[in-house]
Amino acid sequence: MTEHLTTDRVTPGDQGVPISPMAWARANALGLGLAFGSFALVGGSIEAAGADHDSLLRNLPAVIAMVAAGTVFALLRRRALGARLAGPAWRAPVIGVGLAVGFVAGLVAPFDFILGILAAGTVGGVLQLRSLRRQLGDSRRLLLTGIGAWLVAGLAAVATAVLTIDVFLVGVLGVDPDAGGVAPFAGIFALLGLIGGAVGGGLEGATLSRRIRRSQTRPRPS
Repeated sequence: MTEHLTTDRVTPGDQGVPISPMAWARANALGLGLAFGSFALVGGSIEAAGADHDSLLRNLPAVIAMVAAGTVFALLRRRALGARLAGPAWRAPVIGVGLAVGFVAGLVAPFDFILGILAAGTVGGVLQLRSLRRQLGDSRRLLLTGIGAWLVAGLAAVATAVLTIDVFLVGVLGVDPDAGGVAPFAGIFALLGLIGGAVGGGLEGATLSRRIRRSQTRPRPS
């Protein structure tokens, strides 16, 4: 596992800013995989029981499941970053709601995945990384870099879906991904969340790590 990095540029009384880029990427990947997979599993199960695809009976429980799993996503990030930096736990359900709102606002694929992943990373960055960005300096630039990382993550997830589903499964193997039932459907959603979280968390973690190293080597004022 990647060792924790620290910076001396902290507020008075602080003991350093720990962050593990590997743990950060893993927390984001697992959290978003759970969130998207939960949405598909709940919605697909209700639809398999007879509910219409576009009905409130099917979609409301699925969105609630996404909010709950999105809260877990935020708590995993909080654990990887540390409660002292990430802030109070009540921010976690706010991030879960942000993920669901972004996903629903996308309306149709692939915009739902792109906006959902972008919203999760952006709202999470605003609420959980604010203290770290302030301590590292250049807070606005780091925020914009983080937003860019999560936009790339959403695009990467969609590109993976196109390659694995449309090109490989359908085009090469001739498999209908909708014919396998709820489990494959939920698995595809979870895979997209895993990829989006890994890419977004990896890019964001790498940026913060470089900034921390730069802060470590910067001469302290005498």
